[in-house]
Amino acid sequence: MIFGCIPVIIADDIVLPFADAIPWEEIGVFVDEKDVPNLDTILTSIPPEVILRKQRLLANPSMKQAMLFPQPAQPG
Repeated sequence: MIFGCIPVIIADDIVLPFADAIPWEEIGVFVDEKDVPNLDTILTSIPPEVILRKQRLLANPSMKQAMLFPQPAQPG
């Protein structure tokens, strides 16, 4: 997530890729499809400390590594 952008996932019952390597619940904001009309209110009500925590996680070198290369290379 470039430039500290926090992913906003608008989907019900989604299975995100590489969940074993990427803690989506910790770095993203999840919004139910039915709540899209309230998206502005939902996003602006996120406390600044929560935003900073998510941005710090995204900026962590190990998180960047997991996002770019979620699984170790296999020989062959």
